[in-house]
Amino acid sequence: HYLEEAEALADRLAIMHQGQIVTAGTTAEVTASQPARIRFTLPDGVPAGHLPLTLRAAAEGQRIEIRTAALQESLHELLGWARESGVQLLGLDARSASLEEAFLQIANTQLRSRADDPRRAGAKPMDETKKKVTA
Repeated sequence: HYLEEAEALADRLAIMHQGQIVTAGTTAEVTASQPARIRFTLPDGVPAGHLPLTLRAAAEGQRIEIRTAALQESLHELLGWARESGVQLLGLDARSASLEEAFLQIANTQLRSRADDPRRAGAKPMDETKKKVTA
C-alpha cells in the first residue's frame, strides 16, 4: 500500500518488518513515536557552535537540522536564542515526523537490530522499495 493512502484512509495502521508487526496505532501515535525536526540555515559568519548546547544539532555548513521529541519547547528555545543573539534563521521549517519518516526510522531500527544479531550475520538489508503498511 502507499503510505499516503494509508495515512488518509486508515483509522489505525500497523507497520510490518520481516512478517512481524513492529508498531501499530493511529497515524498520530505512530508518527509521535519519532522525533520532530527543525531545519534552517544560519547566516554567514554565525557558527553552528553558537547554538544552545541543549539543542542537539547536526550541521552541514550553515544548514542546521535539529531532531527533537519536544518540538514546541525546542522551537521556543531556538527562537529565544535567535532573538537574543540577533540572528535570523533563514528558511526555518519545523514539523512533526511524517508517516514515511516514521516508517523509514522504524525499518532502519529493525535492520540495525538484525545486523547486531549474530544469528543473522550476512543478512541483507531491506530494499526501501518494499515498504509495507497495512491499513
